Amino acid sequence: RITRRNVTRKVVPTGIMDLDAYLRGGGLGEKELGVILAPTNRGKSMMLKFIAEFNMARGLNGLIFTLEMSEDRYLDRFDMSVSMMTTTEMLQHPEKVEAKLIQMANDPAYGQVHIKEYPTQSATVENLRSYCDNLKRSGFFPDFIVVDYADLLRSETQYSEKRHEHSHIYETLRGWAVEQEIPVWTATQANRASLSKSQ
Repeated sequence: RITRRNVTRKVVPTGIMDLDAYLRGGGLGEKELGVILAPTNRGKSMMLKFIAEFNMARGLNGLIFTLEMSEDRYLDRFDMSVSMMTTTEMLQHPEKVEAKLIQMANDPAYGQVHIKEYPTQSATVENLRSYCDNLKRSGFFPDFIVVDYADLLRSETQYSEKRHEHSHIYETLRGWAVEQEIPVWTATQANRASLSKSQ
């Protein structure tokens, strides 16, 4: 007879009620890789950003790697969400944005999000791992990692077909999630054929 030990599963929710209800335990768990599948220009980066924002408000620390959107643009979008202002309003009232950011920085209930930009197809999963290790040495320990997005990473191993390189990238990301014992969220671009498949 095998008795299963009682293990508390730590999860990072998405902040979307129906999706969290579908995920085991209410979110993405330790050592798991979550992938958002969507066509071009359908909000993959916005979804990943939302997950990071939601969990930052819950007091968790996140590390975001962006390979498509610039670091400055990511920060602008975070500022818009935090200040609940449009781009135009932010330009007109920068002091209000700064005041809100200072308030959050001094509130121990909020976590921190670190954003690192890499040019498209320039970074491998090993580069991300090394950067994360350096942050840990400086005292920043992420509770979750976001890679925006995995299709834009460079494979450490070259294959004759692109799909095999992508497979290698996702397998390596999954292995990294297991190694770090935290959830890793990313996204992939869906083609028409994959979207038309029945579930």
